Amino acid sequence: MSRAPSLRKFPPPEPPVILPSVPDGVDVDVHARVPTPQARASTSSAATMRSPGASYEPFLSHAPPPVDSWIEVETTQVEYRLIVRLPGFKRDGITLATKKRRILHVVADSWEEGGGHFERRISFGYDADLAQVRAEFDGELLRIIIPRRMPPSMAVQGQSWLNAPAPAPAPSGR
Repeated sequence: MSRAPSLRKFPPPEPPVILPSVPDGVDVDVHARVPTPQARASTSSAATMRSPGASYEPFLSHAPPPVDSWIEVETTQVEYRLIVRLPGFKRDGITLATKKRRILHVVADSWEEGGGHFERRISFGYDADLAQVRAEFDGELLRIIIPRRMPPSMAVQGQSWLNAPAPAPAPSGR
């Protein structure tokens, strides 16, 4: 006896969310948007290991991002588009990484005189295919494309993904 495919409805995917900045090494519970208790404990113990008044320059700069840098998120029915303005950064200083299958980490560093550091984490819903991310950088704008997967409920029912409404756009980090 064969079973009919499940026609269970999936809720619409969450729109992308630009997550708040947290110090390096702090693990964040994506759903609660706050550091986990283990992360808070590890950062407080690490802070006590620094010697006050040390006369050295930090290895990694914590320079603020340029004031004219920003990120914009657009949602279409087939993909998410991120446009990031990174003036003064070079292609070699930009890193994209995925974390925990739902977070895209965008990091840019400039080691030039007066350089800066830009870092944003963007959380996506279940429909984002973070294994297929594409990006291009023209010297000022970083354009990132994240394809959207067809939800399982639409694949089973044979519905067209293109006729489904897109989720509401995420707030931009301007």
